[in-house]
Amino acid sequence: YGGTSSSQLIFILPFVDYQSDPFSEVIYITVIDRYRRKRERLVELAAAALIPTMWGPFKAYCYRSLLDGIEHTAMVKGEISDDQDIPVRVHSECLTGYVFGSARCDCRGIGLGHKLRAYNLQDDGHDTLEANEELYLLILGNTGIGAQILGYLGVHTMSLMTNNPAKYVGLKGYGLAISGRAPLLNPITKENKRYLETKQEKLGHIYGSDINATCNTAYQEI
Repeated sequence: YGGTSSSQLIFILPFVDYQSDPFSEVIYITVIDRYRRKRERLVELAAAALIPTMWGPFKAYCYRSLLDGIEHTAMVKGEISDDQDIPVRVHSECLTGYVFGSARCDCRGIGLGHKLRAYNLQDDGHDTLEANEELYLLILGNTGIGAQILGYLGVHTMSLMTNNPAKYVGLKGYGLAISGRAPLLNPITKENKRYLETKQEKLGHIYGSDINATCNTAYQEI
């Protein structure tokens, strides 16, 4: 990521959250989950080690969720200081993109089988959200675990790398200070053009630098 090579950098992955039937009279499980993530210790450090990479050395931290045992990884470059804004990226794991180099999408932890089925539905004319709905996959990113990990790492204020206003205000909702946002400018190809357009039109993703107006609206929905 270009200009961040000599500064602190943090990546955290993966997150998947599940919600109960939205028409149920029972309180949404995501509301209870959010309450717990704000007030309870939900992760523990499982292991940490230095990893040499083509971008230089990173310190890898493996945190294990006390809720479901899922392991989350934080990749940290440089030292974390209280008085500096840390560039931070929080995202879900993507097998099709990371391992196979797919130019088409990120799979948001839904699993390879579901992703391949979603590809077929997209080839039949569905957009990425319609394909997930057809497969009964409700994908809701929840940044609570990530917020706890950032806190344990000593991150107090950050510059968040994202195009998603919900993620921006979601982290703020857990008491983390965000000084600004760095947009992710991905190359547009014939394979991902419709995918990016869907995320912009239906999820409100912003591919420029102005996020404040959208965040003020999105915060009411978090």
